[in-house]
Amino acid sequence: MQTAPQLPYIEFCAGISAFHIASQSVKNLDFQCIGTSEIDSFCNTYLEQQGLNIFGGLQYVACPASEHPYAKICEAEDVVPCELNDGVGSLTYEDLMEGVVEWPKAIFAGWPCQSLSPANTLEGRGINGGKSDLYHDLMDKIEDLSAELVVLENSDKLTSGGLEIVVRDLTSLGYKVEWDIIAASAFGYPYYRHRCFVVAYNEESPLFSSSTKVLDIVAQKFAVKRPGEKFPFINNHSEQLLDKICTLESKGNYRRHRVAALGNSINVDIAYSILQTIADLYTGKQFADVVDCRNTPFLLEELESHSKSGFKKFPSRGYACKSELYCGERDFNLNPLLNQHKELGMMASLIRNDHKNNFTTTSRLSRPGGLGGLTGFFMSELGLNEGALNPSYCELYMGFPEGKTKVSSKLIRNKLLPN
Repeated sequence: MQTAPQLPYIEFCAGISAFHIASQSVKNLDFQCIGTSEIDSFCNTYLEQQGLNIFGGLQYVACPASEHPYAKICEAEDVVPCELNDGVGSLTYEDLMEGVVEWPKAIFAGWPCQSLSPANTLEGRGINGGKSDLYHDLMDKIEDLSAELVVLENSDKLTSGGLEIVVRDLTSLGYKVEWDIIAASAFGYPYYRHRCFVVAYNEESPLFSSSTKVLDIVAQKFAVKRPGEKFPFINNHSEQLLDKICTLESKGNYRRHRVAALGNSINVDIAYSILQTIADLYTGKQFADVVDCRNTPFLLEELESHSKSGFKKFPSRGYACKSELYCGERDFNLNPLLNQHKELGMMASLIRNDHKNNFTTTSRLSRPGGLGGLTGFFMSELGLNEGALNPSYCELYMGFPEGKTKVSSKLIRNKLLPN
């Protein structure tokens, strides 16, 4: 049996890594996770439980050994980092240069989106606001590591919150760049949850010379389901699925941590579609019937600026090579309007704030749009008034295997790196 070629990668701001879960189902290419960068204690505990190396804060991944907080302590006490700091290891620039760890060929990342998310009604500064400005540290790592492939994701509001900077920075480093807004509804889920995905590749990658774009393949070969086709609408829930919605055990067993992490995650099916497409192109599969949907030139100076962020309002789908910018017509299946499937009775997206609200939190009912989250939706639709969201239901809702986010150990506490 022929062994699939490997593509080693590092994931920054990993969360509970839908990309790692998705990669385990990919055919033709073996995505090998070198390690993850994450500062959340629950997520790090989960990632370690999945057998992944955890490296802590982004700024200390692939930094010179002399600049790492572990350096002097480990040398003086003759211990290895994971023994020193509750399982949190280190990856220095020297480790990579000396071949102790394989150099990453890919980088995945979904940096914090609080300043971009529609759930944040008080700020609109884009990638320069609050935690979202971690983007600039992330771009430093991308430049330092020069991985041949980069996959990024963030709020769909990134298009007017700094996508122009993301595209500019990546093209200046020699990458060709694709982007698109993708909703979970196109993968058969009964909610939208629009996210912006960016795929970039340099001349070391087979994608660089491909005539077919990754996100065009995703749109035309994977994102072809109707809402509710993969996960049922509430009126089509079985009794068994209805029973999974609510747990009366609102505290304990890391329920809140699990719901928060899932609310921050991307849908696993979307992650899989991107990784499988990359695997297919890396191994020579042809997609002659896929149409190029991002080939209309546009000029940056012709775009309007967003009133709050000050950034240009970028088209929702596009492609960039050097200084050339191209866009395409909006794909209303991949990126539907918020009222497009209104007649189907779309459900609310799971959001991070669902972790801190029980079905007794009546304020969820007065939140505008979908900002009441899945908690508010079930309170309104089912009249629930006790208990809280069950993580098992949330896992299925986001495309994770049921029970996947259960954690059986104490949470890892990163003693040295910023939290």
